[in-house]
Amino acid sequence: MPSVKVPRQITIGGHNYEVYFNPELRDENDWGNINFRKQSITINPERPPSEKAAALIHEILHAVNRAYISERLEESIIAPLSEGLAQVMKSFDITLDWSDIKEVP
Repeated sequence: MPSVKVPRQITIGGHNYEVYFNPELRDENDWGNINFRKQSITINPERPPSEKAAALIHEILHAVNRAYISERLEESIIAPLSEGLAQVMKSFDITLDWSDIKEVP
């Protein structure tokens, strides 16, 4: 099964977003978050691998939406898109390697 290492920093639209785990994301429905001001993406480390992958894709789509689509995509579009792309990754047997990701400082 191919594994892709999640980088500590992702560049989207010329903006560098740091990727962290945030153990304070405890709500059952709070898998991840993007902070445009701090340019960071945080992921709940307690979620199963499939949900962490979907959360990362989800937050990346928010950044793409802001950088390239003038924030025209609603959450009702981004949520299923991220789940669909995560399913495609799974069907290709691609997993994410989170070993370089640290907790939010």
